[in-house]
Amino acid sequence: SRDSPASSLVPVRGGGGSELSVCPGLMAGTEKLKTESYKITGDPRKPDGSANSYVKMTCARSNFRAAGWKDEDFKKPVITIAAPYSNSMPCNNQFRDLADILAEEVEKLGGKAHFCFTPVISDGQSQGCKAMRYSLISREVITDCIELMHEGYHADAIITLGGCDKSVPASVMPLARKDLVGLSLFGGPALPGLHPGGGDCRKRDADGEAADSKKGKAMDPKDVMEAIGAYGNGMIDMEELHRIECSALPGSGSCSAMFTACTMSSVVEALGMSLPGTASKPAASREDQ
Repeated sequence: SRDSPASSLVPVRGGGGSELSVCPGLMAGTEKLKTESYKITGDPRKPDGSANSYVKMTCARSNFRAAGWKDEDFKKPVITIAAPYSNSMPCNNQFRDLADILAEEVEKLGGKAHFCFTPVISDGQSQGCKAMRYSLISREVITDCIELMHEGYHADAIITLGGCDKSVPASVMPLARKDLVGLSLFGGPALPGLHPGGGDCRKRDADGEAADSKKGKAMDPKDVMEAIGAYGNGMIDMEELHRIECSALPGSGSCSAMFTACTMSSVVEALGMSLPGTASKPAASREDQ
């Protein structure tokens, strides 16, 4: 049928004489990237009885088809989109949407996107409780998860996303460990918080009482930590502590200062493992918030 998906495919002969189909609409050069994924989608250049041949990998393709893959997808390079994602932390809570955007662009360019979502733990969020014991080890877990999902599907190239203190290095480590074709993108720093006005734990009047701060004073996570100590020492009241809690971190993005995440992202960019300029692009605008 002229309207069937197979109508745009060109028949070719596999190594063992079996007739296959390839998609002529791939963007120029994209097909050259497909090397490793032939091992799981089946290599039409190999004899039918040999390892990784088109015939030998029929079961793998059957599973891919059950997940929605079409005939033309088996001729495309498989690109892993790795995103340490959680909806419970600001550093990485946009990564599911960003992964979808990246996948859409990969597909436009003739690739086949392959998602890998990993666990992620925030240093700042877990401080002060037992959860902080899971933060450092999460870096290795993220790295291992990305390697597992990339190598386990014989993907050809990879794009990773990094956001928090541990996911920025963890998203780069698999590329170096396995010498992969790919790059890592930083989710971006958050905008600084803006104090709504009222007491300021760093400003004192002559009597030692908290003085009024200038409305709109920029804040970041360190202001929250300082406020905890200020409250413990009687320098601010619970109302001011709550005011700082609610305004210091306005929305998505990594800590809005040169702490670990932003420093690491700058290093990754300097190493050439990320695109120029991506380390300093904010995760959101005031309008987004």
